Amino acid sequence: MEHQDRTDKVKDDFKELSELYMFEELYKFIRESTGIAITIAYLALILSSMAYLFVLFNAFDISIVKYLTFEDILATPIKNPDIIIIFFAIVFVLYMTDLGNRFRARQQLKYANVEKKPFGFKIFQIVFWAPRKRKANIKVTAITVMLCLGVYIFSFATREAAKIKRGQGPQIAISVADEASISSTLLGTTINYVFTYNNVTEESVIYSVESIQSIKKITTLTESDIQEATDEATDGAVSESG
Repeated sequence: MEHQDRTDKVKDDFKELSELYMFEELYKFIRESTGIAITIAYLALILSSMAYLFVLFNAFDISIVKYLTFEDILATPIKNPDIIIIFFAIVFVLYMTDLGNRFRARQQLKYANVEKKPFGFKIFQIVFWAPRKRKANIKVTAITVMLCLGVYIFSFATREAAKIKRGQGPQIAISVADEASISSTLLGTTINYVFTYNNVTEESVIYSVESIQSIKKITTLTESDIQEATDEATDGAVSESG
């Protein structure tokens, strides 16, 4: 009798999981509370973008929080548009999690009374493991999503910092009052400051916007660009002589 009660409880748990639609519940919340959903989503975008910038600038010994104004903070998702793509990817992960959870739960119910379960089912059960209770499943999914977002922020920001240190960032020629133009790598900008990195001296330099006379982007010409320009000049000379 006790064994039967335990079996029935397990079946009830998996039946509840088989009817779990996290993506649908999220969509329902967005539809019914659009204003709150947009506010939460934008706040999440700002916080994640700020975390990305913090990790990136920290690699150059710059505490970016000290230089940001309220307007800069509101614009951080625009300065890091990749984070928006990541949020769409998270929504897709929620949808795929729904599919995997429900399919796994249905298979659990199907083979609940079968002593010798198929080998493929055992593999699927291990690969797509999830808690069999609804609340625990939602918590695990939320924690997993936040961990993935944290890994993205740290790994991508660290990789971008490494590329800049190798000299692969946007190159600019910046001139300030009473000084010659200086070639440097642009790290970023705020309303009041411009952040640069010198690959030669390996030093970060912060310029006040008021002190800057001009900023010019340096375009590196490749051999193909030079050859193309030469061909155009030659064609132009031939046409004029003709």
